[in-house]
Amino acid sequence: ASDVYINGKLFHSFGNTGSNNTPFKEYNVRNKLPILFPVNTNKEYLIAIHFSDKINQYNFDKKLRSAYSDLIIITSPIFSTQYYDSTRMLANVNLGVSVFLLALILLFWLIYFQNKKENHLLVIALTVSFILLSWVRIPLFFDLSFAVTNFFEIIGASFFILYFTIIPFTVGIILSKKISKIHWIFESILLVIVAISKMTNFYTSTFRIILMGSSALISIYYIISARKSIKGARWAVVLGLILNLSFTLVFFVLLEFQPSISNTFRYISLVFLLTIFPIGLLVYVSMWFKETRKVVEQNARKILQITEEKKELLKSQNI
Repeated sequence: ASDVYINGKLFHSFGNTGSNNTPFKEYNVRNKLPILFPVNTNKEYLIAIHFSDKINQYNFDKKLRSAYSDLIIITSPIFSTQYYDSTRMLANVNLGVSVFLLALILLFWLIYFQNKKENHLLVIALTVSFILLSWVRIPLFFDLSFAVTNFFEIIGASFFILYFTIIPFTVGIILSKKISKIHWIFESILLVIVAISKMTNFYTSTFRIILMGSSALISIYYIISARKSIKGARWAVVLGLILNLSFTLVFFVLLEFQPSISNTFRYISLVFLLTIFPIGLLVYVSMWFKETRKVVEQNARKILQITEEKKELLKSQNI
């Protein structure tokens, strides 16, 4: 909560700091339009801010101050329109992609429960589930408290980590590669390090890049080592992953060197990033079913042929 004073007079209170002998009430600044204040030219304004955080009062140190940097922002009048349009676009994209991924999740889990012996169907269902849980932004659609919003952000970040952790396992299992103990140990150590860095705000971006990079490298290793056995349905997974990695690289390079790119481009890029690999998995599952059915039909014909041959043999012996 905060009280904003301009030239010594209270301008606006965001929540309740408790300074007026009333109970403390937190204020969640996210997805809120700014309060307008008319400014006269050639006049100086002294702004003072009384900030209070009784929920996390023992954690307000240097490591966490960056998380509070967006609580107070001074903007121009055009910011309200831009922020509203950007938030509405993000909400629409989030809802559309979430519904698409949810439909895939229900489909993949239904297929897995009907074919529980197929481990590749299990990791596919888990992979798409992790994508959805790392992407969906519930606070965009509901006015939640600051603590609850942070809770959902932690959940999203956790599943983001799990998503990039499971990708190499998904690729390896689909390509029928044995998952080595070194891979298990490496992923476990990296998972713990990234989780700790997220909780402590210590080099979070660096470890996130390491996580994504190692996931890509291990997946590429599995693809190269299994290149001779990649055919049919497996090509859908390989192509989906390669397109996803390529688009991710281009997207982050553009963000680094062109930070002023439009929100429309950002959100369209996010749609591609979030749907390319799941679409590849969907194509793989459909092709795998087609190939499996073809093999079953061939085996059935062979059995039928052998049965007919035995019948003919019995008839000839009876004669």
